Amino acid sequence: MVNFRDVGEFVNLLAEQELMRRKCLYRGGKITYLENLDQIETPKTIINLRKGQDPYFSNIKMLQIATDNQLEVYKTSDNKVRRWLNEVMMCFQNS
Repeated sequence: MVNFRDVGEFVNLLAEQELMRRKCLYRGGKITYLENLDQIETPKTIINLRKGQDPYFSNIKMLQIATDNQLEVYKTSDNKVRRWLNEVMMCFQNS
């Protein structure tokens, strides 16, 4: 998968200290071409932030929270983008 990485590892590297647990949250590109989930650490939940559908994997919680705007770059000064990001963050609280 393109651009797949451990968010905790990346945050800790940037901060030069342990701020976030590793191997808990990953980010990446489309999962359309995956043959099996072992290629991406066998997740329990997949959150799709794109408008396009992800393939279905059994025993995985699949969420889709696409933005309603057409932006590829998320400008956090845009109130619509901020509301969308708040919605995305709420799914972490409810998981």
